Amino acid sequence: MVDEADARHLRRCVELAAEALAAGDEPFGSVLVAGDGTALAEDHNRVAGGDHTRHPEFRLARWAAANLTPAERAAATVYTSGEHCPMCAAAHAWVGLGRVVYVASSEQLGEWLVEFGVPAPPVTTLPISEVAPGVLVAGPVPELADQVRELHRRFHGEPNWEQRVAQAWRTIDEHEAAEFRALIEGLAAELPADSALAAFERGCAHDSTGQPERAVPEYRRALELGLTGVRRRRAVCQLASSLRNLGDPAEGVELLTAELARTSDHMDDAVRATLALCLVDVGREREAVSAALTALAPHLPRYQRSMANYARALGPEADPR
Repeated sequence: MVDEADARHLRRCVELAAEALAAGDEPFGSVLVAGDGTALAEDHNRVAGGDHTRHPEFRLARWAAANLTPAERAAATVYTSGEHCPMCAAAHAWVGLGRVVYVASSEQLGEWLVEFGVPAPPVTTLPISEVAPGVLVAGPVPELADQVRELHRRFHGEPNWEQRVAQAWRTIDEHEAAEFRALIEGLAAELPADSALAAFERGCAHDSTGQPERAVPEYRRALELGLTGVRRRRAVCQLASSLRNLGDPAEGVELLTAELARTSDHMDDAVRATLALCLVDVGREREAVSAALTALAPHLPRYQRSMANYARALGPEADPR
C-alpha cells in the first residue's frame, strides 16, 4: 500500500532520475527516509564514468551503515524510481534497512529495454523478494511509471541535448580553452535566448577555462531566469567561488549562508566547502573550520559525532571574538 507521503518521496525519486538523465546518466533516483518521515539522504545513478556499481540504492545502503544505528536502519524506507537490482537488494538486506517502495518494477524495466532494443544486462534481473525475501516491498506505482518509462526512452534513444552537453564536459581536457567555450556556446545557442540552462552552461564554460569575470554575469542571469534543481545549487556555489576569485568573498559568504538556510540535499557539503573558502578570505577562520568539519564529518569512518560537535563549537555563536 502506497499513501500520499510515499507518493511525495517517489515524486522526488523521479526528479532525481531526471537529474541523472540531465547529467548524461541512466535515469534512476532514490531517497532514504527515516521512520519519522524525515528524508535523510538521496542520490541518483552515477555510472556514466564506467563504474556500474554506483547505483543510488547501493550508496544509500552504505550511507545508512555509516550513519544510522541498527534500529534506525530497520525503521527506514528506501524510495526509488526503479526496483533494486540484485546488487542493491543484497546491500539493502545486509545493512538491515526496512521497507522498499519503488515506482517501476524490474520486470517493467526489462520489458521497456526490449522494446527500446537495448541488449540484456550482464546480470540477471531478479525481484527484490527473490534476493532478499525478508524485505518488505511496495510497488509498482502506475501513476508515476509512465514518467519513468519516458526517462528511459529518452536515455536509450538518440543522444539528446542533455547527453550531448554531458559528453562535451567529459571531453573538456581534450580541448583548448577557447575551443571548449565555443563547443558549449554552440550547444547553448540551440536553446531559446531566455534559457536559464543556456546561461548556466555558458557560465560553467567560462568558469572552467579561467574566465570568472565572464562567468559571474551568466550565473546571475541563470538564477534570475529561474534555474531549478541541482543546477540551481551548483550555480550558487560556482557564483560564490567566482566572486571569491574576483576579490569579493563577502558576497560569496552571504550567498552560501542563505543557500544553506534555504534548502538541504546532497549538495550541502559542496556548499559548505565553498563557504569555508570564502570565510577564510573575510578573516572568519574559526567559522571556516566549522563549515569544513561539518562537511567532512559524515564521511569519516569513525569520530562522526565528535567532529560534528567540534564543528558546532567553532561556529559563529561560539566564537569568543
